[in-house]
Amino acid sequence: MSRFRSISAEVCNILLGLFLIGAIILQGRHYTQATEVVPASSFAVMLSIASFAISWARVNPPNSTESEQRRVKRIGLDMLIGSILTLTSAGLLLMSADSALKSTPMASALIALHIVFLAAGLLMGWLALGRMLREAARAETLGCKILKETAS
Repeated sequence: MSRFRSISAEVCNILLGLFLIGAIILQGRHYTQATEVVPASSFAVMLSIASFAISWARVNPPNSTESEQRRVKRIGLDMLIGSILTLTSAGLLLMSADSALKSTPMASALIALHIVFLAAGLLMGWLALGRMLREAARAETLGCKILKETAS
């Protein structure tokens, strides 16, 4: 079962990476239209995952080790930063769609910043989520070792 978890985590990580690349390419293709390829609500999903990671980091020993807590806390904080970057990206896109800014160089600059913030936020979230998946795949094995050590 442990091997299946590891494989599943890696497959999900690869697919999410492909989705990330596809979203950035699609967003770049729609550059002049100021349309949203990645929903603005994606920040809420990342924020929820960040909250889960922070909660996980607060699990007391022997159910988690101190190093696991540090790693998961860093993952949660990275997800938080990624979610704020994607939220900022959505705000930039919203501003660029304003009728007063349409067809101005300022709108193009806002859309360019939108794509940069979106790419940075999704990349940061994807990297953190990949680490979280790997941590989740090995967490039970680590916990079982700790429980065996404390039992003996």
